[in-house]
Amino acid sequence: MYFMNSRIDHIVIGAANLNSGTNILETKLSTKFSPGGEHQIMGTHNKLLKLQSDIYLEVIANNPNVDKPSRQRWFSLDE
Repeated sequence: MYFMNSRIDHIVIGAANLNSGTNILETKLSTKFSPGGEHQIMGTHNKLLKLQSDIYLEVIANNPNVDKPSRQRWFSLDE
């Protein structure tokens, strides 16, 4: 039997809007997320909360400031 050596590095939550999605979690968790980045190819942006040294809670949403990509976005964000 073969076992793949893997680990979780991001727990991702898709939101309709980055700021509103982040605000909900910040209120529920009583903490603040850090600015993340923009993913130009996918047309998304994110914010991050560091949980452990290499593990993050990520909120991701469509970025309204960039063109819609030619392919479907991650995490069914186009639906």
